[in-house]
Amino acid sequence: MTKKSTQSTISRVNLSVIIPARNEASNLPILLSSLVTNLAISALTYEIIVVDDGSTDDTVSVAKKFT
Repeated sequence: MTKKSTQSTISRVNLSVIIPARNEASNLPILLSSLVTNLAISALTYEIIVVDDGSTDDTVSVAKKFT
């Protein structure tokens, strides 16, 4: 990605939600569904970032299902 496209992408995001997660596979679907539902009705452009911290469960695969 070029620097120019990165800057234009960042400037369009109004809200960044960063979720630190470790072994949260059972909780992520509920949280992410709720966030997406509520943010979708807002006028904000947003991004949701899930940061995996060495999970040994399916946290990563669950998070990827929401991309």
